[in-house]
Amino acid sequence: MAGFSRGGELAIWLALSGTIEVRGFIAVGPGGPYIREPDKWVPLIEASQGRGLRGYLVVGEQDVSCYEGTLALAELFKSRHFPCELEVHPNLGHDFPPEFQQSLARALEFVLQA
Repeated sequence: MAGFSRGGELAIWLALSGTIEVRGFIAVGPGGPYIREPDKWVPLIEASQGRGLRGYLVVGEQDVSCYEGTLALAELFKSRHFPCELEVHPNLGHDFPPEFQQSLARALEFVLQA
């Protein structure tokens, strides 16, 4: 499951909630109400434990709407031993990284690990 901005937040939510059976999520510049309140993710992260999910977050360091929340979410995943990688791009706002093909390849490799 993957998405950009609000779609990224939705991809995370759908994967964690189990609404759609997936191996994991890739979220690029995830934005929305949950990203602004990372603690709202805690029950979903805890409920998803044991399902083998993996996540990959991509965010721009200059993304004023998503950067801080994405970092906080990555820390929540890390503190709960949820396999998740964070890829931060300097000088990038709320957009896809210029070398997105490489980011996507890394993300797919990570999420699809058995």
